[in-house]
Amino acid sequence: GGILPGSLQPAAGSQPTTAAASSEPATAGTPTDAAAGSMPPAGSPAPDDSSGPAALGPGTTAIVTAAGDGLRVRTAPGVGQDYTKLSPLLRAGTRLQVLLGPVEADGYDWYEISTDADPGTGWVAAGKDGVAWIVAIAP
Repeated sequence: GGILPGSLQPAAGSQPTTAAASSEPATAGTPTDAAAGSMPPAGSPAPDDSSGPAALGPGTTAIVTAAGDGLRVRTAPGVGQDYTKLSPLLRAGTRLQVLLGPVEADGYDWYEISTDADPGTGWVAAGKDGVAWIVAIAP
């Protein structure tokens, strides 16, 4: 299966809570390049589901999610000044082939991807705080 909203199960004996949805930090500083005015659209975050990013890997076909609309592609994994920001930004629905990853850098899991759309090949972050910017799909 895929990531299903609302599938987060509380630990045995714990009280269900909705605090996780309201405690999401601001998305400033994400790899979606706020300087270009291309923040992902606001929306309800997906539950923290560790099976999402784990399902991605070399040879996987993936797609940019609605939350990942405006995803920045970089020349290497990371958000530092040493990495070139490629353009254009990837729009929601863009299909990707995962070449390498995950590589953890600067608090994100990064994947080297290839796409038929420009810029072609580069590195993207998979998401942040349980919100997936790319997800694996059936080939």
